[in-house]
Amino acid sequence: MAKQQGFGEPLIEHLADYEHGPFTRQEKLALRLAETIARDPNGLDPELAEALHAEFSNAQIVDLGFAAAMFFGMGRMVAAMGLTLAEEREAD
Repeated sequence: MAKQQGFGEPLIEHLADYEHGPFTRQEKLALRLAETIARDPNGLDPELAEALHAEFSNAQIVDLGFAAAMFFGMGRMVAAMGLTLAEEREAD
């Protein structure tokens, strides 16, 4: 799915270790925010908050958080309902 959205192999390969991958500072911060929201929504530490505010406006931070929450929520709904991707259904 990431390839369909235009992400190349180097970016996809480095997502699991994004802090050391070929991402910009802003991309790394956005990924850290998404990871924090996924793992511990109460875990936004002051260091991350300060770094986010140094790179993004308040509106941008809200947009990033909202996007992460929507994707994680959608993923949980899909899992709970046992839904599959169209490609998986076609292969069956």
